[in-house]
Amino acid sequence: MEKNLPLYLVTGFLGAGKSTLLRRLIASKQAQGLRVGVLVNEIGAVSIDSSLLEHDGLQIIELNEGSVFCHCKQADFALALEKILDLPIDLLFIEASGIGDPFGMTDFLEQIEAAKESKEGTLSRHYDYRGAICVADATCIVDYADVLVQVRNQIQKTSFIVLNKMDVATADEQAEAHELINQLNPDAYVYETTFGQIPSELFNEQTKPDTSMHGKTTNRCIDRPANCVIDLSGTYDCKSIRAFLAAMSTCAVRQKGFFTDENSNSMYAEAVGNSISIKPFDQTSESELKQQLVLIGLNIKPFEDEITKAWKQVFPEKPCLCVAG
Repeated sequence: MEKNLPLYLVTGFLGAGKSTLLRRLIASKQAQGLRVGVLVNEIGAVSIDSSLLEHDGLQIIELNEGSVFCHCKQADFALALEKILDLPIDLLFIEASGIGDPFGMTDFLEQIEAAKESKEGTLSRHYDYRGAICVADATCIVDYADVLVQVRNQIQKTSFIVLNKMDVATADEQAEAHELINQLNPDAYVYETTFGQIPSELFNEQTKPDTSMHGKTTNRCIDRPANCVIDLSGTYDCKSIRAFLAAMSTCAVRQKGFFTDENSNSMYAEAVGNSISIKPFDQTSESELKQQLVLIGLNIKPFEDEITKAWKQVFPEKPCLCVAG
């Protein structure tokens, strides 16, 4: 086990493609014989991304119900990082919540190590923070940055920006995305791609810890967007699930989850605004897949009434088992 533990932070707004990029990075590092750990942070009470990432030999730690960069979750974040330092892994990725606003990571890690050392004595290894990589959706990053300071801070506080979904972005959207990034972080390296594909050597070269991780975070518990979880036990047809996701697109900025279709296939559904995807999901883990749909609201305003109304229109025969996050 390497003396120090390399740590990379992956940020990006909801639906930008963080999990897709992470899957590729993890596979690349495991192919090199490295034991990889991932700390998954989600804004809702249920983690969907951990199921997407699971495969053999991967250590996954979940911290849900809020951004780890928010003051209300920093104690849990610190405790998790203390424990992770003792795990038999060679590399750690942190997938930040989609609304995560990263702060001074280097300073935070030093505080954690100091606290751990005061309790346990001299540490056998330390964190080696390698920097942050930000995934940006070229189709909508400008719209989100106009209204969400967290999105702007994610861009400002990184050295490496992956401009994703370039295959579906229009020429105007691509140009506007580049203009925004240049305004917010002209020194960042920007890599255009689709499906989160980046060369491993580029990742090693461009991810740097010395750029932008200092400054106050804007995350506050009172600013956390409303979120709900719907139980999808039983079977559902894809057409109806798509109709429900479309109906909720006006009040949910992000929707994702798993369900079983009428042919007993496990399916993964996700929506970012009006963009909806439903596809088969091949589970690699033996753990039970949670048949649930997570919805994250546009703001802090609860939206259970809207969910109930849309559900009754699409599934009049099924009860809506919805729990606020």
